[in-house]
Amino acid sequence: MTRKANRKDVDRTDWLQSLRDLVYKKPLVIFRFNDEEWWDLEQSYSGLNRFTIARPRSVLQNVRVPTGCLLFAEGGWHDPVSYFALLSTRSPGTTLEHRVRIERAHKIHPATTQELLSLIDDKAMATNLRKKLKEFGSVVPLSPALSVEIINVLAKEDHNRAAMHTTVSALDAPRRYTGTGSLQQDAVTSALRAFGLQSQDRASLLDIDPDRDSALSRINTWEDAVIEEHARRIPSFELTGSDITGRAIFEKGAERLEVITANKLPLEEVLGVDLIYYNATRQNIVMVQYKMLNADKNDEDTDWIYRPNSQLDKEIERMLKFSKSHPPGPFEYRINPQVYYLKFVKRDAELGKSAITMPIDHFEVLRNDPMCKGKRGALRISYDTLDGRYLRQMPFFDLIRSGYIGAYADTTAALKELIDLTLENGRAVVAAVQRSRMMQTVGILAYGSLIADPGREIKEVRIKTIEGITTPFPVEYARSSAGRGGAPTLVPYEGGGQVRAQVFVVDTSVEDAADRLYRREIGAVGSDRHYKHSTNPGKNTVVVDRLEGQFGLDVVLYTRIAATIDEPDAAKLAQLAIKSVAESDLGKDGITYLMNAMQAGIETPLTAAYADEVKRLTGASDLSEALTKLKKL
Repeated sequence: MTRKANRKDVDRTDWLQSLRDLVYKKPLVIFRFNDEEWWDLEQSYSGLNRFTIARPRSVLQNVRVPTGCLLFAEGGWHDPVSYFALLSTRSPGTTLEHRVRIERAHKIHPATTQELLSLIDDKAMATNLRKKLKEFGSVVPLSPALSVEIINVLAKEDHNRAAMHTTVSALDAPRRYTGTGSLQQDAVTSALRAFGLQSQDRASLLDIDPDRDSALSRINTWEDAVIEEHARRIPSFELTGSDITGRAIFEKGAERLEVITANKLPLEEVLGVDLIYYNATRQNIVMVQYKMLNADKNDEDTDWIYRPNSQLDKEIERMLKFSKSHPPGPFEYRINPQVYYLKFVKRDAELGKSAITMPIDHFEVLRNDPMCKGKRGALRISYDTLDGRYLRQMPFFDLIRSGYIGAYADTTAALKELIDLTLENGRAVVAAVQRSRMMQTVGILAYGSLIADPGREIKEVRIKTIEGITTPFPVEYARSSAGRGGAPTLVPYEGGGQVRAQVFVVDTSVEDAADRLYRREIGAVGSDRHYKHSTNPGKNTVVVDRLEGQFGLDVVLYTRIAATIDEPDAAKLAQLAIKSVAESDLGKDGITYLMNAMQAGIETPLTAAYADEVKRLTGASDLSEALTKLKKL
């Protein structure tokens, strides 16, 4: 573990340093898979979330577990991919083989071992890795120093940091009620169970701050789940700022559950944890505040006690006012219309067990019950003193799901109000929204710079990325972009060709998705600009068109803007790209645009000749060198 020089920075550094320490003691292993093996893994019941393989005993016998591992599939049937995963167990399988279990695989960059080699600046380390890749076959055990070097290289990219954090977080998952981290873990699990899922069920989206602790980093995800660097705005909760540490989306049948974690202070410094569950379908909202019970041992038995304080009285007063201001509607019925519940857990008890839940009005009754009086104003909270009068966990979750308990709330404004109160009081919050899934599925087609840079507004609503597709129309570098110093950019063009693309599946309406895509294209992200369709667009008009019934979605949006390069060829494109380096903002030039497109696998009829012409005119061996030379001019 790294030194704790500043407690506020602990959750921003410890996990990565712990990972370095882990792979130094238990070095990384690279696993390489052929096409057939990778296909079988992807089609298996648990996919890449958990699988077991057998490999030669001679190679694995010195491998120590648990540790991290890298998975590479570089066959010819599919695009190369790589994953960071947890090598959790190793055991004898047969006389000649060991069996290993690999879990929690998350996609990382780069996709190939050769690209990984190119990122290692230390020549000795790079040589070491190159030799090992040649020497070993499907299993490549690494040295301690090389393992740490690879972790450092991967950690330079936010996406990789999030993926690695999510993978290894399972190693330090709390098992008992010991602090706020364990309470947050239990609150996330409780939200899933109230939705009708189990803790092992997988999320379709995971969005975490790669440098902060969140119980959501330990959840399971589907292989194609979007794992993002931290999004600063969560539209469903109308929240912004650095308080948010994680977000996840789960789906079941016709409903969706969105969960966030948030705290102003580092998790180990907050005063407690609250679970706020909003069932938008039933329009009920429930807040569960965790309270830790401490053992009070005497000669005969052990009492479990809780000492209320003045802060609790203030919170009760606020929650009672909240419930009164959110009564059920004329056609709504609640067994209990209170929003505020307390969940008592025994310190050091096993997570998920020994919990007692009760509404606040029941707690107020217990305060005056002689049977519950303890020493020095403490309350005795135990199965004996309550004599069975408390809510069991599963029935409690059923009541939330059915809408039979909780205050009335017809919008997320009530949710935001409770979240703000929780954070202002120095507590951590786990907020959950249960709602119906949208009937119409919406996607955004990305085939140019949109792939690498979709912009904040599209990221906020993206829940999945569909890869391995091609544009249903031809595309070419046929427009000179004023925003890129005149650089050639990709646009629909009859003389082009279909190119590799992606579709961002978004959790919003067609109209809102069109607005977000439009604002991204005109450089107005975050503004209140709205898209208005033009029936007679000019050469600089951004048009948002739609495809219906493609890629398994109801509606797929894409942008169309006029081509402005007359009969484009390699010479014209190269000259425009070279000129743009001096006339564009950093990273907006045509050569960078071309490199990003090629890295994404986009190949138009002119791509190869265009790239070669840039290299020829600049006397460079590759595009990166060409860009470096031009920047020095």
